[in-house]
Amino acid sequence: MTRPFRRFESPFERKLEESGKVSERFLFGRARVESDDYIRDKNQLIERHRADRQPIDFREGAEIIKRAQPFEPDRRVPQDPTNPTKEFPRRLRAAVATALGLGAVGSKRVFFFTAVDTFLDEDAGTDSLIEWQRTPGEPSKLVRLDFSRYPEDPAVSQEKEAARARIFADLPPQVVIGEVPEVDDPRQLTDPESPYNKFVSSVAGQVAAVLREPEA
Repeated sequence: MTRPFRRFESPFERKLEESGKVSERFLFGRARVESDDYIRDKNQLIERHRADRQPIDFREGAEIIKRAQPFEPDRRVPQDPTNPTKEFPRRLRAAVATALGLGAVGSKRVFFFTAVDTFLDEDAGTDSLIEWQRTPGEPSKLVRLDFSRYPEDPAVSQEKEAARARIFADLPPQVVIGEVPEVDDPRQLTDPESPYNKFVSSVAGQVAAVLREPEA
């Protein structure tokens, strides 16, 4: 039996896993926030924002995150945004492309980026991003994904989003992801009726619905 989302075995490690932050890292992967390039680019963007006294352009922040993606296993090469290393992002990205009705070529314009532990995670409610480049040369559409183990009061969520919108200009829509079902048997990954795959399809449908919405 395999448990891809419960890797800790000792009581101490299991307790750590119960924290949302650890779950986010195992679910989405973690950006390379220790890299000199990330630290420099983030600080420059924040300093410019403070000097101009204007909200941070979210897309500028997203570009910094894209350049700080985790390396592929055993290679100092950033992971392919169309083929993330982690199981859940990889399956979700493909499911979003399917929900959008995209073929093999079009699906290559749907990208996944982790933002875990970045300033977008801390200040913009963004654990990861799904990006859809609808037509080459035109602005893409973004959706923020936020992992939350427990449902939040809508009033609290609205208050948080309002605070984030004061910091970031053009804040993309957000889809909140709840607890991901465990996979106890590898066969569940290929069973479309398994709780895991139904969950992936449900989240993908929400993301695709947001991506289809016309620009404000």
